[in-house]
Amino acid sequence: MQPLWLRTPLHDGEAANCANWRRQCLFRWPIRTERASRYLQQLCKHWSHGYTVKFDNFEGHIDFGKGQKVDMTAENKVLTMTVTNVSRETTIELAGVVTEHLKRFAFREDLDLSWSEPVG
Repeated sequence: MQPLWLRTPLHDGEAANCANWRRQCLFRWPIRTERASRYLQQLCKHWSHGYTVKFDNFEGHIDFGKGQKVDMTAENKVLTMTVTNVSRETTIELAGVVTEHLKRFAFREDLDLSWSEPVG
């Protein structure tokens, strides 16, 4: 799965000023599992002790600060993970951290957690 490169404003309200835009790496991958909602909630609860986290049974958002965030959705037996970061290297690192945590929570399942590295 290839990442999507998006142009996003540096700050809210600066969308009209193109000189103030930067690139962010948006990296998304789906994970098939019967326990999509459960893992979403576990990941969010795990990181809620140190980061800004919002979640319910079907959506989760973890803000690690400095442009680093993870958004998740759980629907139709698929957990979709989206990692957003400001550089390719830190996107790969954050995706790896999220994947390792999910492996620990899903140790009873043989999940396909493979993903392609972002390009660019």
